[in-house]
Amino acid sequence: MNFARWARSLAVAVAYGGLFLMPGGCGDGVVLPTAEQLAEFRNAGPIQPEIDVGRLLASRRNHTGQYTLIAGDLLEVQLPAVLQDGAAPQGAVSTASPYLVHRCRVREDGTILVPVIGAVEAAGRTVAQVEGQIIAAFYPKYTTLPPSIVVTVAEPRAFKVTITGAVEAPGVYALPHDQMSLVSLIMAAGGIAEDGAGVIFIHDGDGQSRVPVKPTVEADPTASKSGGPLPVPVQLAFRQSGGRHEGMLFVRDETGLLYSERLDVTDPSQREGFIARLHQTFPGISRDFVTLRLNELADLLKPGSADKALMAEIRRRDTEGPDDAPDARAEPAVAGRWESGGGVKPLILPVKGTNIPFTDVALSEGARVEVEPLAPETFTVVGLVNKPGAFPYPPNTRYNLMQALAFAGGVDPIADPRYVRVYRQGPDGELVDASFPLQGKSLVGAPAITLKPGDIVAVEQTARTHLNLLLSQILSVRAAVGATYIHYTGQDLRRYD
Repeated sequence: MNFARWARSLAVAVAYGGLFLMPGGCGDGVVLPTAEQLAEFRNAGPIQPEIDVGRLLASRRNHTGQYTLIAGDLLEVQLPAVLQDGAAPQGAVSTASPYLVHRCRVREDGTILVPVIGAVEAAGRTVAQVEGQIIAAFYPKYTTLPPSIVVTVAEPRAFKVTITGAVEAPGVYALPHDQMSLVSLIMAAGGIAEDGAGVIFIHDGDGQSRVPVKPTVEADPTASKSGGPLPVPVQLAFRQSGGRHEGMLFVRDETGLLYSERLDVTDPSQREGFIARLHQTFPGISRDFVTLRLNELADLLKPGSADKALMAEIRRRDTEGPDDAPDARAEPAVAGRWESGGGVKPLILPVKGTNIPFTDVALSEGARVEVEPLAPETFTVVGLVNKPGAFPYPPNTRYNLMQALAFAGGVDPIADPRYVRVYRQGPDGELVDASFPLQGKSLVGAPAITLKPGDIVAVEQTARTHLNLLLSQILSVRAAVGATYIHYTGQDLRRYD
């Protein structure tokens, strides 16, 4: 038998053998995910920065809408001239009007000096409140009618803060104290750079933690108001995944991770379920402390989603301290502590989209803000595709599985894969994967699964695709017109049928 005939006979034998074997042992053998596994896969995705809940809540900015005076503010107090007790006081500006403007600075003790009446409390008050105090000091002691008093802020005290990284104009800025916030600083720096930002690091001034340790924190660690042991000191941390309000909540003590669970913190039923399961597993952890922290976080993420009545009741109990309840105030402020390894860590905030901070927080004097540039994100396609590789995933873009396979030039038509597996990182850092069927050789058959940055799309080999490729290689052994060209032992053997 010549070689060409032998090769064709072998190919036909393998082909028929493959057809007989395929139904029993050469299928794909791929198991599709269950509903629970699919839900876990969808909730997985890029790992976001972990936010210290205690420090975030302590740093949040309270928007009162009114300017509150502090020591160092320069004020102008407009007084009727008849109240000047004769000669104009030192610091008064002479005008032709029946009013005199007295300039004074809020002193370190929080007071200002006003002619005739002397010291007036100013720090921590609004200008309207200071006006009311001055009027009350003059009337009825010095006047028969309430005088007209106007107080304005001539020059607010400013604090220097630094911003570096992915902003239009990095540098040192002097911000009035009512604008000492992250968003105000970013706006002063011209906004986040066009290419976007990924993470914001906030270092407090002079390396000091923003959250002071209160004296009650250092209470006797062996006793509480109820006479029993104090609740276990814990720290809560939140990592977004899935949506703005959803993510992994971590509970840690000084030894490490105690408990973690995924939930939507703005959902009251999910909060209650988390607290119940945590308390059942770790009864030593203060239920009130965790409840209050979760409600505060919910109110920060979605105003109005917290149980304000419950929060008020917990704070009332904390203030009154009933004898039959553990003293929540005596818990070490681990929730507000963010020290590890003896150093002070920055507050880390993710960026929504490419240029919106996770939330606005207050800054301290001398604070340093680092805006980390947005790292280029990609997804990867490997396996039985025509052009495997890593492909860019631009911000504010959504690609599905069909588009990902199109970037890779489509699937290998010879291997004819019927399944694709997608790998992504879970909230705990472990890989999560799910398989999806491909219907036919057309990309139209690819399921509309939305990819996330960092996903790996793998069109993997199966027993069936291995057989398809093997048959293709065997049948391509110079089968053109039945000719075989081969060099063997130095001789040229050429046969035509």
